[in-house]
Amino acid sequence: MRKSGFVATIAGVALCATLAFGKSTSFIGGRMKVTGTMSAPAAGPCPSPAYAQNCPPAPNTAPNCFCIQVTNAAVTGPRIGKGTAELSFSQDAANGNGAGSPGGGSQSSCWPVFAGGVFTDSKTGAQSTVNIGGSLCLATPSSTTLVLEGGNYSVTSGGTGSGKVSGTFADSVSLSFIPN
Repeated sequence: MRKSGFVATIAGVALCATLAFGKSTSFIGGRMKVTGTMSAPAAGPCPSPAYAQNCPPAPNTAPNCFCIQVTNAAVTGPRIGKGTAELSFSQDAANGNGAGSPGGGSQSSCWPVFAGGVFTDSKTGAQSTVNIGGSLCLATPSSTTLVLEGGNYSVTSGGTGSGKVSGTFADSVSLSFIPN
């Protein structure tokens, strides 16, 4: 085989691999499932990632937030394969309107959340940061299980993408990420 034929063969293999698997700088993509254990709520907004630090003050009052963290959560999905996530959810206990009671809701049984997550690909060690917004709502009036409703996510570093996120919070957390 001549040198030019060998180079053409290698170039063809590289092109086929790119077309078959796609050239993506992000391992975040496709559907992802996150499962883990929830921490006990702590007073104040979560310390990181940055979006989870949001805790809007209610009119004429100080911010009233609680932090829920899910550390070392398991992540599975088509691009990430298996990975981990560190999630921080700041729950606005006053619902941003000053009508809340300590640790409880205001006019309803739903509270806005500002969340951030750091996802790590177990194959490469690459990381992506994701912002999450939505509301945590009681599954039923007498329930201690919370349901994430109206959840959206966007990748802010380590890739691109956005979509919907939903799931439940009890002693364990189960979230599904579905891209747009």
